[in-house]
Amino acid sequence: MEKSLARAIRRPARAWPFAALAVVLGLAGTLHGTPAAAESAGSTVGPGTGRAGPSATDRLPFAANLRVEIAEAAARGQVYVVLYGTSHCPFCTKVRRNYLLPLTRNPDFTRQTVLREIDPEARDALVDVAGERTDHAAFARRQGVKFVPVVAFLGPGGESLAEPIVGISSEDFYGAYLDERLGEARAKLAKLQAGRR
Repeated sequence: MEKSLARAIRRPARAWPFAALAVVLGLAGTLHGTPAAAESAGSTVGPGTGRAGPSATDRLPFAANLRVEIAEAAARGQVYVVLYGTSHCPFCTKVRRNYLLPLTRNPDFTRQTVLREIDPEARDALVDVAGERTDHAAFARRQGVKFVPVVAFLGPGGESLAEPIVGISSEDFYGAYLDERLGEARAKLAKLQAGRR
């Protein structure tokens, strides 16, 4: 999984490099106050980051044990979809709110797909596909995730089932790109599972 995802990820037109993000965050903290001030204004703290972020209802469930979660999804014939995103990235928020969260209310989508999030800056505990203990940040680094958002489509062994979607090159067509990649991932998973029978 590590090599295939890292190879598939390339820099999009509108993805946030972490170095530039650190500069922006430093300025935002200076201009807009502390995370505590943001919390009192109705925001919550992003998981594992200690920074103000979107409310818990605006986040996807965090991946905790990829080995178990991916195996369970595969046993049910579901594609495991991961959003690599941070709580303070505006493009991550757009992908999360406008495209991924609405899908979680669609019964057809939830029957065919498991959707989780990995925060490339968080130190939240994570068990990888091989069963090794790590954290979100270290795992994302191993996958070659340098920009966010990235939406990856994973199969039974953690392999990539479709090319990841990196950044938002066009909001007008993002939903179509997502549908296309989900279709590719489902077809490849079905083919893999048919070959194992």
